[in-house]
Amino acid sequence: MRMVRKGLVIPVQLSICLFLLFSLVAPQVAKAEPTFPNDPFKSKWQRADKPVSDITAKPTRSWLWGPESFQPSNGVTEAYAQSPGGNRQVLYFDKARMEINNLANGQVTNGLLVRELISGKLAIGDAVYIQRQAADDIPIAGDQANNNAPTYASFANLASLNNDNPSRDRTGQAASDTLDKSGNVGANTTLGKLAKYVYFDGTGLKHNIPDVFWNFLNQKGNVYINGKLVDNQPVLGDNPLAPWLDATGLPITDAYWTSVTLAGQVKDVLVQAFERRVLTYTSSNPSGFQVEMGNVGRHYFNWRYSPKYDIPVVDTTPTPTPTSGTTSSCNNLPSSDASLLPKCGPAGMYLLLGWKANANDKVTVTPIDPDGNAGTAINLTATANGDVNTTLETKLAYKSGMWTYKLTSSSGKTGNAYIWLDPPATKPTILQINTAGKTDTIFWFIIVGFKPDEQLNFTLKTPKNIGGTAYYKPFTNAQGSYLDTIRPLDDIHPTSEIVPGDYTYTVNALADVNRYARVTFKILP
Repeated sequence: MRMVRKGLVIPVQLSICLFLLFSLVAPQVAKAEPTFPNDPFKSKWQRADKPVSDITAKPTRSWLWGPESFQPSNGVTEAYAQSPGGNRQVLYFDKARMEINNLANGQVTNGLLVRELISGKLAIGDAVYIQRQAADDIPIAGDQANNNAPTYASFANLASLNNDNPSRDRTGQAASDTLDKSGNVGANTTLGKLAKYVYFDGTGLKHNIPDVFWNFLNQKGNVYINGKLVDNQPVLGDNPLAPWLDATGLPITDAYWTSVTLAGQVKDVLVQAFERRVLTYTSSNPSGFQVEMGNVGRHYFNWRYSPKYDIPVVDTTPTPTPTSGTTSSCNNLPSSDASLLPKCGPAGMYLLLGWKANANDKVTVTPIDPDGNAGTAINLTATANGDVNTTLETKLAYKSGMWTYKLTSSSGKTGNAYIWLDPPATKPTILQINTAGKTDTIFWFIIVGFKPDEQLNFTLKTPKNIGGTAYYKPFTNAQGSYLDTIRPLDDIHPTSEIVPGDYTYTVNALADVNRYARVTFKILP
């Protein structure tokens, strides 16, 4: 029943940085290049932003990445399941994050950060994520404080995060929609005169792009390639069909006028969310700076490495249901000849059975309900040492009360084990067999209270780990139950990240992140 995890990587805790203000146009001054951990990151940044940094960009334009780089406090890596060793190199800028999923090919990609900020799903693999709270207090543009602009969460009902929320083709129409912080959509025909839709992404996520952004996405200028400036090149990328796609990804919303506070002044700003970036249009800015990339990289960094966005802990301790009779709970069960864990819990859970028979015995295990009725027997074979170890399933329909498991071996040895079953769990619950141990301890988790055959997502958070690390998503059995184990030395890599302290283990329904259970266990020195 063990679940094997590959490439489970625990990033170290990172310090929390202050939010930057929205980019303001300032007198141009040549800047030193950012710090780069490798040449692929450097080349990627230099192509569009070295001319901006050197004040040699023709025509004048705003930053694609930003003038400064910054990294997690543990260096340049973050967990990613598909990367060799479960780690990929990353480098943050104000506007975005660069990634190298595999150092062997050195290909630099651009993170889907806007998707994560809106959905709250922190990706640590192609199809593996940690569910956190969406960035509901981070303005998508403008000042961090005293700003009533929409947040990333304000776009939750508008964004196409699962190929949903498509728009109709609005080519030629005014971009007049408005959006407030609560996610309410309105219209402003006066502002709509400043931009009109000119492109519809009919083969992708089906959203419209207005002219002010379309012109920016397809702009040409001089870029830095192989140590020299090359004129009249697509600025945002070298994809001949869609030069902007690498930088921004597909649009996941249409454009919306928002009321944004910039350096204490309220302005009308047109905002559009793409998979990787946010574009803003401020008509009062000088030419070349009217359209800018939002500070998505900085916003995401602060969201990812702040514990305030973790899902709150809930009490998942099951409450035994009082029943009549002389044996009322697991506290006064008869003495057992075998080990059966846990001693009590809800019907539908797994059980761990251990018994000592004779070498290679054939063993029969028969469940007997509280009324003395025998159920279907289970046939097992003891090991050469006589050990009998197995997992048993209880059913949701099992009657509450004391159950007896009668064991009989082919050599004539007999035994009994007892358990107290309560009614089935009404909410996701985790029962722990052990709560503390060394790094080579096997920690057991019995999971109940989910739907039958439901897919589950697992997250492990270590003492050093703010965001948590998720791993494979198995299905429950027909009782909505699952049995999981963690042996730190086997399941947490690199082992240098295994430290004494409290570890948080969370299970949530993949289809509904609000249905989850959470417990802690301790690794001892």
